[in-house]
Amino acid sequence: MSLGSKQLKDIPVNSLAEALTGRMAGVQVTTSEGAPGAEVQIKIRGMDPLHRI
Repeated sequence: MSLGSKQLKDIPVNSLAEALTGRMAGVQVTTSEGAPGAEVQIKIRGMDPLHRI
């Protein structure tokens, strides 16, 4: 499954991480806290986690 810019552009969210949450199988998005700018971790099944600090 893929998720492109056409699907993402009309989603009312504050970040790419929020846009990905719950929309792709095998992708898990977590944040360290709820504050803006908090660290985001994106885990893709079978791969090492991606971090945004």
